[in-house]
Amino acid sequence: MEASFLSSVIHHKRARLALVALGAFALILYLFSPSTQSHPNAHGPYAVSSSRERSPTSFHHIIPATRSNKNLCRLLLSGTALNFPSPVFINWGAKEDPDPYKVHMQKVNSILAYLDTFAPDRHDDLVFILDGYDIWLQLPPDVIIKRYYEIIDAGNERLRQRMGASVMEKHNIYQSIVFGPDKICWPENPKRFACWAVADSTLPRWAFGPETDSGKWRHLNRPRWLNSGTIIGPLGDVRDLFQATLDLISTNYTVDSDQFYFSNIFGIQEYARSKAAGDLPKDMMQYRWHIDGWGGEGHMEWIKLNEPYVVPENRTEYHVTIDYESKLFQTVAYYNNFLTWTQYDGDHSKDSAAQRFLHSGGALDEINPALPDDILSATPPFQIPGLDSTRDLNESVPAPPSHLKWSDLSLGMNIASQHIFAAIHFTPPKYWRDVWWNRMWFAPYAETIIRNAKPTFDEPYLTTRDGREWWPYVRDDSEDLPLGKARAGGGYADKGNWLGWDLLCGKHEDAVFHNTLQKGERPYPDYRPMPKTEEEIQREKEEEEARQREKEEEEKEAAEDQSSEEGGEDEEGDKAPVHTHKHPNRPQDGSGPAVWPPAAAEED
Repeated sequence: MEASFLSSVIHHKRARLALVALGAFALILYLFSPSTQSHPNAHGPYAVSSSRERSPTSFHHIIPATRSNKNLCRLLLSGTALNFPSPVFINWGAKEDPDPYKVHMQKVNSILAYLDTFAPDRHDDLVFILDGYDIWLQLPPDVIIKRYYEIIDAGNERLRQRMGASVMEKHNIYQSIVFGPDKICWPENPKRFACWAVADSTLPRWAFGPETDSGKWRHLNRPRWLNSGTIIGPLGDVRDLFQATLDLISTNYTVDSDQFYFSNIFGIQEYARSKAAGDLPKDMMQYRWHIDGWGGEGHMEWIKLNEPYVVPENRTEYHVTIDYESKLFQTVAYYNNFLTWTQYDGDHSKDSAAQRFLHSGGALDEINPALPDDILSATPPFQIPGLDSTRDLNESVPAPPSHLKWSDLSLGMNIASQHIFAAIHFTPPKYWRDVWWNRMWFAPYAETIIRNAKPTFDEPYLTTRDGREWWPYVRDDSEDLPLGKARAGGGYADKGNWLGWDLLCGKHEDAVFHNTLQKGERPYPDYRPMPKTEEEIQREKEEEEARQREKEEEEKEAAEDQSSEEGGEDEEGDKAPVHTHKHPNRPQDGSGPAVWPPAAAEED
């Protein structure tokens, strides 16, 4: 029995030692696992250490909008199809100023007031801010959060390569706020520091051909300026940026445009970064191309670059960067010729088209794209709870194709960067909103989605490598918080009350479900043609001169014919013949315009 007891004691000791060893091994794995290490590209709030307490963080969907229309409803439909959080409408119900630029000014003040309602313990939440009337969503929140981190990590690495980690730490320089990209600096003025001081785009040098960044044509610029209609970043940092922007407006009010002031804040930041890195231009006199107005014509001229006046003790760093390659935000202005919709059935075992394009410096021999990993691993389309049923729907409403995968859908892409964008922003011309609506993968099933979807926000979108769980933000201060199906297509006013789909969009359903024009609308109501090229202007001039010459020749020939007929008979007593000149480049039946010389017609 003693032997048995001793054996039992030894067995238990060995078991305890094994448990201790196993626990120590698990602790070592935990301490050295990627999710608990400081990320090598992280700074500021992204320097996550093993001692940091993990807590759930929220993903907020914020939309500045004072009222509803069909364009807001299209955005809400796209968000419902992708299980986005119910949005909060900023400035809802406020009297809208007739001046559109002053509406943007209200946006800054109202968003800041809303962000100020959150306690500091929510400052690490992500806020996703979209203009309400000209944006659609294409990819789900988990893809957006992943890409946000990719953009931030890549931006911080570029900064480290440029100026070194010690300079970044000294000046608290890091990236955390991402704006959508623009191909022009608005308002345009090449002397403005907001226009010249910003960093170069990360797109390949010749992304738009040999005239890329020549300055002659806006649509051939690589995007390097911010667009204030799309923003994502930590709540605390975004709040500080909006406060600085409002302070700038109050002390230096000159233009009714929020983008003007955001771009000035960004320009001051980039100027200060260049000064810290020691790479400011040595000569502020520059010989640059300047475009005159909207006509597309321009000229080279010497200009003196304006430098901002920076008070040494004032803050200049607001952690702003641009989504240069449109992984998140795709603006349409000067980009419409470089956007397409296609199905992604390429060979995923090979380098992606985006990698081949970027590594080649802008020379892409083929487009056979494969879906990137972040979309392949995302929740499949049409998997929102409730879409597996078509009860209460008539036969004319198509059932949701729940069997489809992302690779079965036609998705919008930027052919210059080869990225599938997460959201598309219809900066002018706005008529593309009606032309392209039916291209969106969810548009044919809009009514099914709204009638049957039951958005649920009881699971996190994803857990990032720093250990944080990202949950959809749901307001808990609303007296009539809806559940399940009632959430589809609705949102919260910034004052707290719930606004359902029927209230917001009931009268706009035909435009959303069937892309019909509403009363008083004309096709492409704000159409404005693209600026003509020099070749087009010259060709039109030559064609007009040719038409004028031909008209003069025909009038001259008609006069000669009339004179011959009046002259009577020729020397042999016969009537003089009537001359019928046939233009070599004109239809013989007399139809169509006369074009001379023929080479001008061949160009058409």
